Amino acid sequence: MDLELIKQWVGILSQAGFFGVFAWLGKTGVSYMQNKHALEKEKLMAKDKERQQWLENHDKNVEAMKQVDENLKAGNVAVLHHMIYENCKMYLDNGYISTGELNDLEYLFRSYQNLGGNGTGKILYSKCQNLPVKGDAHIEEN
Repeated sequence: MDLELIKQWVGILSQAGFFGVFAWLGKTGVSYMQNKHALEKEKLMAKDKERQQWLENHDKNVEAMKQVDENLKAGNVAVLHHMIYENCKMYLDNGYISTGELNDLEYLFRSYQNLGGNGTGKILYSKCQNLPVKGDAHIEEN
């Protein structure tokens, strides 16, 4: 074999080896980047899922708090109605109302009305507003 031919084969094989190594490095680098991207995407998707779960829980908590708020509001209306009803019954039976009682009744009725109360509470309040007003010994100064 001729030395020139051997040099050519060595050159061809070394170039093929160089390009083969270069191709392998390139392929490995691309594969690494794809895996890295997939892992980052997986982490982001897991975070997104956590946030989505947090938002769902938050929405459920808000709805539960709204329901509790509605129940408390209804309970307050019921208590205020009862207080107005009992007080008005007494004032109407007495046939008069004192200035302090009228002031207290107005305060109760305003809260009752602001919470959405109406009906018999309003009727009784109106009747008590028309009662004769007497002085209140607890309020008036001597």
